Amino acid sequence: MDKIKKIIENTGKYLQGVKAELKRVAWPSKQELRASTTIVLITMIAVTAYLWFCNEVFSRLFQFLR
Repeated sequence: MDKIKKIIENTGKYLQGVKAELKRVAWPSKQELRASTTIVLITMIAVTAYLWFCNEVFSRLFQFLR
């Protein structure tokens, strides 16, 4: 029974710590969030296009060498 009581107490302390940490987090504004999301999407599209291009080049090169 003591083990269960200790687990419940520790869980409560842990959740209080989580709540305190979340209050200290510097949350981004809507404008910052939009800007960051836009940068991520543009970067993702650019990397995807680059990898597609490399895939096409190497595929055609290997087909030519066959």
